[in-house]
Amino acid sequence: MLLAQKHVVFLILLTGLLKPFASLAQDPHPAFKHYTVEDGLASSEVYQVKQDSKGYMWFATGNGVSRFNGYEFENFSMSNGLPDNTVFEIFEDPAERIWFVPISCKLSYYYKGVIYPFKYNDALQKLLRSPLKTSFCVDKSGTVYLGVSNDGIYKISPDGVIEHLVDAANQKAGFSVIQPDSLNFIYSTSVVKELHSLKFNTKHLKGMMNVSENMSATPANARVFRTKSNKTIISFFDKLLIINAIGDYSTEVFPARINWFFEDNTGDLWVGTYLGGVYFVKAYDFDNKKKYLEDISVDCIMEDREGGFWFATEGNGVYYSPSKYLLTYDQSAGLKDKRTNCLASFNDDVYVGLQNGYIHKISSEKKIASYNCNEGNERSNGISSLFYDDLKRQLWVSANLQVGLIRNEKFITDPFATKFNKMLIDEDGSYWFGCSNGLDQISNGKRVNEVYDNGLKLKRLNALLLRRKNLFYLGAMDGLWGFDAEKGTYEYFGKHDTLLQNRILDLAFTPDSLLVIATKGAGLLLYDKSRVYQINFSKGLCGDNVYKVIIDGSVIWAATNKGVNKIIVSSTHPLSYTISGITTTDGLASNEVNDILKVDGRIWVATNKGLSVFYPNQLVANSVSPPVYIGQISISEKDTLLRDQYNLNYDQNNLKIRFIALGYKNA
Repeated sequence: MLLAQKHVVFLILLTGLLKPFASLAQDPHPAFKHYTVEDGLASSEVYQVKQDSKGYMWFATGNGVSRFNGYEFENFSMSNGLPDNTVFEIFEDPAERIWFVPISCKLSYYYKGVIYPFKYNDALQKLLRSPLKTSFCVDKSGTVYLGVSNDGIYKISPDGVIEHLVDAANQKAGFSVIQPDSLNFIYSTSVVKELHSLKFNTKHLKGMMNVSENMSATPANARVFRTKSNKTIISFFDKLLIINAIGDYSTEVFPARINWFFEDNTGDLWVGTYLGGVYFVKAYDFDNKKKYLEDISVDCIMEDREGGFWFATEGNGVYYSPSKYLLTYDQSAGLKDKRTNCLASFNDDVYVGLQNGYIHKISSEKKIASYNCNEGNERSNGISSLFYDDLKRQLWVSANLQVGLIRNEKFITDPFATKFNKMLIDEDGSYWFGCSNGLDQISNGKRVNEVYDNGLKLKRLNALLLRRKNLFYLGAMDGLWGFDAEKGTYEYFGKHDTLLQNRILDLAFTPDSLLVIATKGAGLLLYDKSRVYQINFSKGLCGDNVYKVIIDGSVIWAATNKGVNKIIVSSTHPLSYTISGITTTDGLASNEVNDILKVDGRIWVATNKGLSVFYPNQLVANSVSPPVYIGQISISEKDTLLRDQYNLNYDQNNLKIRFIALGYKNA
């Protein structure tokens, strides 16, 4: 019996050596920028984030309130007029007053640079049985509405008349909801235990509604929200109660207690949880929800006017993402290393070569297979190039120390494997390799070493492109070459135009046979056999070092050292094109881009900080102009008070105007 057990263990270990390790990946996530107290935030305990009508970002924290302009934080505390430093909620009323609701429910507001206490605080405090707020708003008349847990709903008029609209002691429903205006809901719980009912007095729902849940136990941080599809959602511990227009409801359960939920501008749902991260639910497809910010308590989520997303967390400060559409695979999403060097594909599977000697295969089902190419090497066998061989269903692997193939789901060495920068298969089934030491060929199972050199000593062949049968373009250290495989002759195009003497890293054809040339230092070149056109940094390219180009119909995608460019050429006589860039400000993992590929309608971008992926039609250029505010005017080196108008003498001609433009993608 013991011997049989030993054999079983041996077989399992052997299988582990031969097969790649496969696992279900964590969801690729948006790029996040992290703001902490080290950046100027008042506290790492952040309960809410709000953007005001002027464009400033406000954060309710455990140590007061922070205001952010995209450049620096300005903090407000009791020393600035707050009645309490632990602030749970921020609200801007129609009069542009910024209200603060703290743990004590002693209200205050910010207006034109000054914090004012609510003048009816003392009267309100005498009536409150419990100071734990559930909800708050101020309507256009200046009337204040405050929901208090196990106490009820209070209404305070502008002249100080306080009404207890809903008294929790007499509340017959476990949870009561009113709607003071079209956007805001105020709600409270009953002190009577075990009430499985809700009472609505809102625009779309009215009257009592029975539910299975004990609504008397609803936590104080519950939320009520009306969706674009006219459904009312209430959070209840780890559940969402989703109520339709006729009062029928369903529930969705999450793995952790729900702190916040939010519907963004395109109708997708975000759910923040306690120590469970944030869930992204596209189009309310709860079966395929995505999870980000693993193990973090997310207290609030909001979308700003530029389409960026802010996540207030309990103990981890604030996270910001410029886009929900541009996602990244990195170590937190299942990769062995964040530095991704090269890409290849077969069908809908994407192969990713890593700097630490691993290769991943990411399937359309999000499963990640890992291949270790470091066996027998003292240091990491950094993967430099990949090529998928459709003829033999194998992946060619070029690496720093050891080259080989992935065949039958395992990495093997092969006598025909060679270190290459670029590889292709011609019409006759011959394999061609652009190598650092020249051009290499395998034909009919035999290697032709450094074919047709003719003493030219071509070095650093990074690019290889088949023009037509037996005719190639070669991209080398000294520029563009042509090669006739049948005659064994070369032609140097650099002699016709000095731009074609630049070091070439990649080559591709557009559908109308325009040759696209990626260069190291001279940007992107377009060659139509009669002349060369240059698109470089001064003409809109992100960077002049272009490592890879791909052609996607009428679109040229260029991977540069400073981001990715999308270029659409409409004419070459004269040259006319549109160009846009995608960088870290849009959510790219890094601006140092090594490779780019299109698979299954998505653009995959290998960078030094992860693998980014997006659908091109989902990325829309930011058309929001940042609001500009004048902060200070100096006349003849003297600061002045800001005025609507100045009358100046003839000699008061030395003016300095300090201003700020509020934007967060470039913050």
